[in-house]
Amino acid sequence: METDIKKLWVALDERIKKVDDRVKRVDDKVDGVDIHAAQMASRIDELEKEREALRDDVSYLQSQSMINNHQCSGRQRFK
Repeated sequence: METDIKKLWVALDERIKKVDDRVKRVDDKVDGVDIHAAQMASRIDELEKEREALRDDVSYLQSQSMINNHQCSGRQRFK
């Protein structure tokens, strides 16, 4: 009877170790995913700022082009 209880304890300890190892691996993966998600969020912020800067550049270039076109068309009319 006592040996049966010892066997059960040993089996239970082994099972607990396996479960602990699995939990640790899952925890490590979750940590990795959290880090990756934070990096992606940071990259998205950078890209959104870059997009806004590019939009500003395009708006500026369009306005400059319109000004240049207006100036050129004005000169041609008076010639």
